[in-house]
Amino acid sequence: AIIVLFCFGCSSSKTTVIESMPIRQHPDNPHIFLWQGKPKVFIASGEHYGALINKDFKYDIYFQTLQKAGLQHTRLFLGDYLEGPNAFDGILVGVNSLEPALGSFICPWARSSEPGFARGGNKFDLDQWDTGYFKRLHHLFLEAEKNNVTIEAMLFFVGPSWDIMPLNPSNNINKTEQVGAKGYLVKRAGSKMQTYQEAYVRKLVRELNQYNHFIWNASNEPWLNNAVGLNDAKPEWLGIEMTEETKAFVQQVAHWIQDEEAKLPRKHLIGVDITNEGHLIQQSDLESYYKDFQILNVHYDSHAKSLDLNYHRTDKIITFNETGLTDSTYDPRYRTDGWYYCMAGGGLYGNLDYTFYTNGHENGTFNPVFP
Repeated sequence: AIIVLFCFGCSSSKTTVIESMPIRQHPDNPHIFLWQGKPKVFIASGEHYGALINKDFKYDIYFQTLQKAGLQHTRLFLGDYLEGPNAFDGILVGVNSLEPALGSFICPWARSSEPGFARGGNKFDLDQWDTGYFKRLHHLFLEAEKNNVTIEAMLFFVGPSWDIMPLNPSNNINKTEQVGAKGYLVKRAGSKMQTYQEAYVRKLVRELNQYNHFIWNASNEPWLNNAVGLNDAKPEWLGIEMTEETKAFVQQVAHWIQDEEAKLPRKHLIGVDITNEGHLIQQSDLESYYKDFQILNVHYDSHAKSLDLNYHRTDKIITFNETGLTDSTYDPRYRTDGWYYCMAGGGLYGNLDYTFYTNGHENGTFNPVFP
């Protein structure tokens, strides 16, 4: 009887420990998550990643709406990136939470006394942190936790917005190199740019280590300005991958995260976006550039091609973490894409839901219209 009681005590204690751990891979099936002591496949329908950096966005209402809908996940940018009205040829004007109104952008870096930021206000001082940003960051994470919403925290992107980004030398007083959109996500040891990129990563790692309910994303769509086609073909929308130089950069980001977390109590999963749709991931990449990642993300993979080709070749979680811009008459496509991907073995499905917007529409009541 004593042995039975002792075993019950161990089981309860073990369960409590598991439930208080960060999101991790399931020990029996590494293709899905373990969260709060249970196997988990995350389903998301979320705003366009601006909940943190757009001061006008009421993330508390957004998280409450997700919880009521039974959705437990969202993606967000951490502050190196924002968008202007001309992003992606203007197709997102009036629907885009990543396009803060002039003066409403907030990021990790404090403003200097020198005017000239491309989207209003003073330039940034990359040697100083913005206390207001970190207050908002922690409040957002606590609100997400309260509503049982997990977060994919994205560190880097450049997309069409290099001219208005804080690390562009035009927008800071620290004289970072003018690397251009193609050079931002490229490893450049010893440069000012990489020094500030590393400091940004390590600062965010330290700030967020206390939370369990998030995973890292080293970079959203790092191939966008640095794409190569398969087998020397011309890069196209589907099946592209990033250049070797950019693969080396995201590998470096994963190393910064791991190195900083090695000094801290909690260890979090690390992911990166690798392609639109899917193709056979090179074995050499799995063994080198992607070896420190536990999650590999794909976008716009409506036929789960990434799973068909790679599920049995790796023990990493493969996710479909962005699709969007679909006309409302095709709304069932989001559901069928998500169902197909998750039933095929994916660990996560998420679509861009532009019904979430600022100015009172954080509850998903906006009616977006796309060209």
